[in-house]
Amino acid sequence: MPDNAETVITEAETVEKEPRFYSKTQEAAKLVIEHGVDPKEALMLTTGRIPDSGNLSRFTRKVSKYALSRPGVVKLAHQAALNILKGTPMEIEQQKVNKAGEIVNYTEKIAPTFTNQAAIIGMVYDRVEPVVRQNVNLNLNADISPVDLDRYR
Repeated sequence: MPDNAETVITEAETVEKEPRFYSKTQEAAKLVIEHGVDPKEALMLTTGRIPDSGNLSRFTRKVSKYALSRPGVVKLAHQAALNILKGTPMEIEQQKVNKAGEIVNYTEKIAPTFTNQAAIIGMVYDRVEPVVRQNVNLNLNADISPVDLDRYR
């Protein structure tokens, strides 16, 4: 074999590819998806610096693919709610091979558990319309008291 000939790279010699998300990006995406944190704040928390507009827009686009507040997911949740109210079962078309070796097409009707669908609907609804939290100021001023404590001093 000549020295300048191309060599064939086997599967064992190939280098593993970098993941599409880096570890800090995965942490930031987890914050956005699971906890509902703003994408800019999530990147600031994980990287320790303020992200520029290009990185922020790329990250927002990546995370929006997995967000439950997408219009398509909200539409599916709406359809699932209607199916619960109507009580319609899901129809699944499958192929099976019988004992004679013939391929048989059949439609199976499966009644979905309403508990699972209701839990999913609730999760999507909470993402679309999150609960508004109020910050309560617990700092008390000890100088002002409605009870006269001078007798006890």
